[in-house]
Amino acid sequence: MKMKFPYSKAPPKKFVASSSKNGVAAKKKDESDGDSSSEKDRRSEEELLGVKEEVALTQFELLWKSLDFHNDYMLLVLKAQEEIQDKLEKINEKARDEVLRIAKKYSEMCKPVYKKRKDIIKDIPNFCVTAVLSHPELGELVNLEDYEIFKFLSSIEVEKSKDVKSSYTITFYFNPNPHFKNTLLSKTYTFLEDGQPTKVTASTIRWSKGNGSVSRHAEDSFFRWFSSEVNQKDDEIAAIIKEELWQNPLTFFKEADEEKDEADDEVVKDNEHDGDEKAEEADEEKDEGG
Repeated sequence: MKMKFPYSKAPPKKFVASSSKNGVAAKKKDESDGDSSSEKDRRSEEELLGVKEEVALTQFELLWKSLDFHNDYMLLVLKAQEEIQDKLEKINEKARDEVLRIAKKYSEMCKPVYKKRKDIIKDIPNFCVTAVLSHPELGELVNLEDYEIFKFLSSIEVEKSKDVKSSYTITFYFNPNPHFKNTLLSKTYTFLEDGQPTKVTASTIRWSKGNGSVSRHAEDSFFRWFSSEVNQKDDEIAAIIKEELWQNPLTFFKEADEEKDEADDEVVKDNEHDGDEKAEEADEEKDEGG
């Protein structure tokens, strides 16, 4: 006997309908939950972006304020530096005035000493020309024609202006000579406050008839220094004369004397050597004759 189940294999329609409704409801709920989740995510992103914007604005404001503070601080530092620099300038200016005052004082003190030195030099034959020729740089500027003229050089002087700094004059004194009519040749340098020369004036050489002129002298002649053709603003010759030759001419004169002694010693040695050789030759001839 076959047993009959109370239900067929297919579920009753009411259950099917109910189940279908429940599925739709569940689906709608899932969709609703999904929409709600998306909305939450969107709001969360907006809130996060808002927070980030606020943080960025806050950081920017802090950075701007720090820059303002830095600028204000730098202004204070620079102002303090300017005040210190002003004080240093005042000290340096005072120091320059003091140095100038001392320079004037000692310049006046040196004048009688220089005069006495000049008088003594006159009694030493060829002192000036020897000192000039012995100077390692000035001597290179003197050619053979110049040397003939320098034989008549009696003295060299450097005279500063009363304020010591605005100008100075270099003067070469010559004994009467057949080369030019001048008894002295001078060159004057005038300076600005910063030490740059603004004006340079020099003597015009009055060459004797038949002795030519500066233009006829060689390009390497020392006497071109008195010509307007030289570079007046970059004059190393004047600096050498003023700072070296004028300050201590005896040094260069003695160097020439020492060189002469060395040369004399070499001549004596050579003569002795030649004498020894002649003596040996004489002895050899004597031996051969015997």
